[in-house]
Amino acid sequence: MKPKRIPLFPLDVVLFPGAALPLHIFEPRYKQMIRRCLTMKLEFGVILAHKQGIATTGCTAAIVTLVKQHADGKMDILTRGQTPFQVKEIFDDKDYYEAAIECLDELPDTYPSASNELLELYEQCYWLLFNHGPEVLPPKSQLSPAYAMAGALPLELDQKQILLEMRDEAERQMHLYEQLKEWLPRLVYLNEKRQRARGNGHSLN
Repeated sequence: MKPKRIPLFPLDVVLFPGAALPLHIFEPRYKQMIRRCLTMKLEFGVILAHKQGIATTGCTAAIVTLVKQHADGKMDILTRGQTPFQVKEIFDDKDYYEAAIECLDELPDTYPSASNELLELYEQCYWLLFNHGPEVLPPKSQLSPAYAMAGALPLELDQKQILLEMRDEAERQMHLYEQLKEWLPRLVYLNEKRQRARGNGHSLN
């Protein structure tokens, strides 16, 4: 059964379903929140925080493991994205925020494989950024290919948020394709600039 009200964790991050998110919990209110989630086996909502407030669409996170419990109560945890949701109402009757949410279903409910054109573009961007190839994408229908690719690349947060808010995988893949097609020439330029800087012995600031 999907939750109707969850603890909320506004962060400078966009979490996608299936993506791993390690977190260091140090603020007292979030230590309290995570202790409650661990005890009651609750998911919490990760939602993008920005200057204007918080986004209205986020993703629930399940705590996979408590990696380390520090003596001062701080915690290192590993979480994984679960289900996109829309915030319906915010509650501030605890030290941390909670939200009434509506979990968002996919249209359609299975994921089409990524096109060869999108995969090729993704691999080119990945090579230019990390100097090695990406991991193999998960099998068809287990996870959104667009989420998996966007989560592996350092795209702008507002661009990731747009993808998270889309409910149709084909539309999401097309949008990601357009993003990467625009991004690739800039990555090529920066890569060539770095190579020239290494070649003449000057550092690049």
